[in-house]
Amino acid sequence: MPVVANMRESSFLARLKVSYHGFLYFIFFMVPIAMHNLYIPVIMILVTVGLVIGAATLSDGDVDTDIQHAIAATLDTSQEIVLKDMKEVNHGYGVCGWYQLSGSSDEFARFFYTKVDDEVELDIGSRRYRMNCKS
Repeated sequence: MPVVANMRESSFLARLKVSYHGFLYFIFFMVPIAMHNLYIPVIMILVTVGLVIGAATLSDGDVDTDIQHAIAATLDTSQEIVLKDMKEVNHGYGVCGWYQLSGSSDEFARFFYTKVDDEVELDIGSRRYRMNCKS
Protein backbone atom coordinates (compact mmCIF):
# COMPACT_ATOMS: atom_id res chain seq x y z
CA MET A 1 0.00 0.00 0.00
CA PRO A 2 2.71 2.55 0.74
CA VAL A 3 4.02 2.00 -2.74
CA VAL A 4 0.69 2.99 -4.28
CA ALA A 5 0.57 6.12 -2.08
CA ASN A 6 4.05 7.10 -3.24
CA MET A 7 3.05 6.65 -6.86
CA ARG A 8 0.02 8.81 -6.44
CA GLU A 9 2.05 11.48 -4.67
CA SER A 10 4.80 11.37 -7.25
CA SER A 11 2.21 11.39 -10.01
CA PHE A 12 0.63 14.55 -8.56
CA LEU A 13 4.03 16.19 -8.19
CA ALA A 14 4.97 15.18 -11.71
CA ARG A 15 1.78 16.73 -13.08
CA LEU A 16 2.39 19.86 -11.01
CA LYS A 17 5.94 20.07 -12.32
CA VAL A 18 4.80 19.58 -15.92
CA SER A 19 2.10 22.18 -15.41
CA TYR A 20 4.63 24.64 -13.97
CA HIS A 21 7.07 24.00 -16.83
CA GLY A 22 4.23 24.36 -19.31
CA PHE A 23 3.37 27.73 -17.77
CA LEU A 24 6.98 28.87 -17.99
CA TYR A 25 7.17 27.65 -21.57
CA PHE A 26 4.04 29.62 -22.39
CA ILE A 27 5.29 32.80 -20.71
CA PHE A 28 8.82 32.79 -22.11
CA PHE A 29 8.24 31.39 -25.58
CA MET A 30 4.62 31.64 -26.66
CA VAL A 31 3.82 35.17 -25.43
CA PRO A 32 6.74 36.82 -27.31
CA ILE A 33 5.84 34.85 -30.42
CA ALA A 34 2.24 36.01 -30.15
CA MET A 35 3.40 39.57 -29.39
CA HIS A 36 5.11 39.95 -32.77
CA ASN A 37 1.61 40.52 -34.12
CA LEU A 38 1.42 43.56 -31.86
CA TYR A 39 4.83 45.02 -32.77
CA ILE A 40 3.97 45.74 -36.41
CA PRO A 41 0.82 47.83 -35.76
CA VAL A 42 2.52 49.76 -32.94
CA ILE A 43 5.50 50.56 -35.17
CA MET A 44 3.20 51.59 -38.02
CA ILE A 45 1.21 53.89 -35.72
CA LEU A 46 4.40 55.53 -34.45
CA VAL A 47 5.70 56.02 -38.01
CA THR A 48 2.39 57.53 -39.10
CA VAL A 49 2.33 59.95 -36.16
CA GLY A 50 5.92 60.96 -36.93
CA LEU A 51 5.10 61.60 -40.58
CA VAL A 52 2.05 63.72 -39.74
CA ILE A 53 3.93 65.84 -37.20
CA GLY A 54 6.94 66.15 -39.49
CA ALA A 55 4.82 67.23 -42.45
CA ALA A 56 3.03 69.85 -40.36
CA THR A 57 6.34 71.21 -39.10
CA LEU A 58 7.83 71.41 -42.57
CA SER A 59 4.77 73.05 -44.10
CA ASP A 60 4.71 75.76 -41.41
CA GLY A 61 8.36 76.58 -42.11
CA ASP A 62 7.57 77.73 -45.66
CA VAL A 63 4.92 80.27 -44.64
CA ASP A 64 7.44 83.13 -44.26
CA THR A 65 8.73 82.70 -47.80
CA ASP A 66 5.18 82.31 -49.13
CA ILE A 67 4.23 85.62 -47.50
CA GLN A 68 7.32 87.35 -48.89
CA HIS A 69 6.58 86.09 -52.41
CA ALA A 70 2.90 87.09 -52.17
CA ILE A 71 3.78 90.63 -51.00
CA ALA A 72 6.44 91.00 -53.71
CA ALA A 73 3.93 89.83 -56.35
CA THR A 74 1.26 92.22 -55.09
CA LEU A 75 3.70 95.17 -55.07
CA ASP A 76 5.23 93.99 -58.36
CA THR A 77 8.77 94.27 -57.04
CA SER A 78 11.83 92.07 -56.96
CA GLN A 79 13.22 93.58 -53.76
CA GLU A 80 13.50 91.41 -50.69
CA ILE A 81 10.70 91.74 -48.15
CA VAL A 82 11.43 92.02 -44.41
CA LEU A 83 8.72 90.66 -42.08
CA LYS A 84 8.24 91.33 -38.37
CA ASP A 85 5.74 90.85 -35.53
CA MET A 86 3.78 88.12 -37.28
CA LYS A 87 0.98 86.35 -35.43
CA GLU A 88 -1.34 83.58 -36.52
CA VAL A 89 -5.07 84.31 -36.57
CA ASN A 90 -8.23 82.33 -37.35
CA HIS A 91 -6.94 79.14 -35.74
CA GLY A 92 -3.78 79.19 -37.84
CA TYR A 93 -5.45 79.84 -41.21
CA GLY A 94 -4.14 83.41 -41.50
CA VAL A 95 -1.18 85.58 -40.51
CA CYS A 96 -1.13 89.26 -39.56
CA GLY A 97 2.07 91.24 -39.35
CA TRP A 98 4.28 94.03 -40.62
CA TYR A 99 6.42 94.18 -43.76
CA GLN A 100 9.02 96.51 -45.27
CA LEU A 101 10.94 96.49 -48.53
CA SER A 102 14.57 95.70 -47.86
CA GLY A 103 16.79 98.79 -48.10
CA SER A 104 13.77 101.10 -48.09
CA SER A 105 13.54 104.13 -45.84
CA ASP A 106 9.76 103.69 -45.60
CA GLU A 107 8.23 102.57 -42.33
CA PHE A 108 6.86 99.07 -41.83
CA ALA A 109 3.36 98.54 -43.21
CA ARG A 110 0.70 96.04 -42.12
CA PHE A 111 -0.50 92.99 -44.00
CA PHE A 112 -2.84 90.03 -43.71
CA TYR A 113 -1.98 86.72 -45.40
CA THR A 114 -4.43 83.84 -45.75
CA LYS A 115 -2.91 80.37 -45.93
CA VAL A 116 -6.06 78.96 -47.53
CA ASP A 117 -5.95 81.13 -50.65
CA ASP A 118 -2.24 82.08 -50.50
CA GLU A 119 -3.27 85.71 -50.91
CA VAL A 120 -2.06 88.81 -49.13
CA GLU A 121 -4.11 91.88 -48.19
CA LEU A 122 -2.12 95.12 -47.88
CA ASP A 123 -5.06 97.52 -47.56
CA ILE A 124 -5.62 97.95 -43.82
CA GLY A 125 -8.98 99.58 -44.49
CA SER A 126 -10.36 96.52 -46.25
CA ARG A 127 -13.03 94.37 -44.65
CA ARG A 128 -10.83 91.27 -44.92
CA TYR A 129 -8.00 92.91 -42.96
CA ARG A 130 -10.32 94.35 -40.29
CA MET A 131 -12.10 91.01 -39.76
CA ASN A 132 -8.87 89.11 -39.22
CA CYS A 133 -6.44 91.63 -37.72
CA LYS A 134 -8.54 93.58 -35.24
CA SER A 135 -5.77 95.40 -33.40
